[in-house]
Amino acid sequence: MEELNKETMWELIGELPDIRAQYDVLNKEEYGKYHACSLAIKTLKFNIRARELLEATIKLLNKQNESPYVLNLLDELVYYDDCECDGNCLLDDIENLLECGE
Repeated sequence: MEELNKETMWELIGELPDIRAQYDVLNKEEYGKYHACSLAIKTLKFNIRARELLEATIKLLNKQNESPYVLNLLDELVYYDDCECDGNCLLDDIENLLECGE
């Protein structure tokens, strides 16, 4: 490998800001693409979770609608997330979703 003389070395050092600027532009473009994908995935997950919780809420409200008695919906069980949860659990999950989605 041949040695660089001082003049060539200073020329290369002088080009570093241009190379760095080009690299930053590429990084910003890649970051923008990554950020857009990340945001789309987060939105999709939020929408899927919101739909699951809304469906569970509908099931719970239908229980009241079909009953001749007034039910305590916070104590009534509803099935979602592969288990039975009561209305309090559903309420907590909805509140958590809304807090995280802000």
